[in-house]
Amino acid sequence: MTENISYSPADSSSAKSLTEREKQVVRLMGGGYTNKKIGKKLKISPYTVANHIANVKDKMGINGGSRTETVVVALQNEQISIDEIPE
Repeated sequence: MTENISYSPADSSSAKSLTEREKQVVRLMGGGYTNKKIGKKLKISPYTVANHIANVKDKMGINGGSRTETVVVALQNEQISIDEIPE
């Protein structure tokens, strides 16, 4: 099954900034953490993690897409730095 993904890159003047919590979630996603593990680390529920991910995708103009794509787009939009992603 093929997933339809669309990404509308926002220029830097119109890109919506991520909150610090959203950035934390994206960094941990980049490190391979599951929603459950992100929730445990940040002391929030996995459902709250999922809401943060949905907000990030909305702010970054991602419709569909994978967790990896979300991290890549956040990196491309300079919302996070590669050095901030845990190994």
